[in-house]
Amino acid sequence: MWTIVLMLLVGCWAHQIVASDGIVFEDNMLLEGDRCQLRNGRPGQCRIQSACKTVGTGGLSLCRSGGSQLVVCCDVVQQQCDAVSISVESRVRDHLVGVTEKADVGEFPFMALVIYNTTENRCGATIISDKFLVSAAHCFKKFLFPIKVRVGTTDADDELARTYDIVKIHRHQRYNSVRRVNDIALIEVRDSIIMSRSVQPICLYTESTELPATQNLTVMGWGVDDTESLNVSRSLLKGVVRPILRNDCFQRLNKDSSFVRFNITDGHTCALGSANENGEATDACQGDSGGPLVLSQNDKYYLVGVVSTGPACGGIDLAGIYTWVSKYMDWIIDQKVWRNSLR
Repeated sequence: MWTIVLMLLVGCWAHQIVASDGIVFEDNMLLEGDRCQLRNGRPGQCRIQSACKTVGTGGLSLCRSGGSQLVVCCDVVQQQCDAVSISVESRVRDHLVGVTEKADVGEFPFMALVIYNTTENRCGATIISDKFLVSAAHCFKKFLFPIKVRVGTTDADDELARTYDIVKIHRHQRYNSVRRVNDIALIEVRDSIIMSRSVQPICLYTESTELPATQNLTVMGWGVDDTESLNVSRSLLKGVVRPILRNDCFQRLNKDSSFVRFNITDGHTCALGSANENGEATDACQGDSGGPLVLSQNDKYYLVGVVSTGPACGGIDLAGIYTWVSKYMDWIIDQKVWRNSLR
């Protein structure tokens, strides 16, 4: 009896010590690899302590420990970003439709091209780990068979560039092709992507607050660069766009009944750039789908959005619609995209 009481007292005393250090009791429902919540509210993943260099701010949270090592709630998104060793400076001036500018080799080392069983189809993707890339769910339909991704090049037809076989497409389970909501997918490749100066993952933007309309963002792709001929570009093109707040975007896209009604949710962001001399605004176009919308911050690129849809290419008072990546951070972590690269 006294032994049981002593154990209970010791347990309470241990709880007080742990809590005073800002550490919470372990959650026995969470195993290594499961998604967890950091003390600062951001999503994390349960990892053994030796594999986690970043636990977030506000104290340490524990998951169910196995063996002799603690399993902690790890800020895997920040840890992945810290591991990106190459910072690049963008030299963006023009855009993807109308007047265009070619990207330099290695300027966007996270950019990839999805290769299908037919040359008529084209989508972009963004490297986020050694085995996973982010793209748009609508790029993967029943009659479209993605085969490989091509990385480390600005030439869509570069046969010498490295390619990686696709083994699985993880489309968001709540993707709606009619309303174009949850338009996000992960591409899983068979072999680990070999990193170099021209091939690197991107950081993920995790803030939920909308970016100001004055913020310059970069969009890129191998899509249509001439809205009259609808020819796709062999060279990777880049351009500057700026955010349009969701309410404003909704009003712009739905004021004309001749367009399909667009539903703008907190899983979307909108953006459009300046117009050229022909009145054609900076915008993504057909074939750019799945590609990245990125923010340059602290000498690194952050993936803000994924090219999704829009009423027209380069419409001066309209907007391109992108999937807002930070909304899907929990879902991305649940797919265990960093299970290999962070060990």
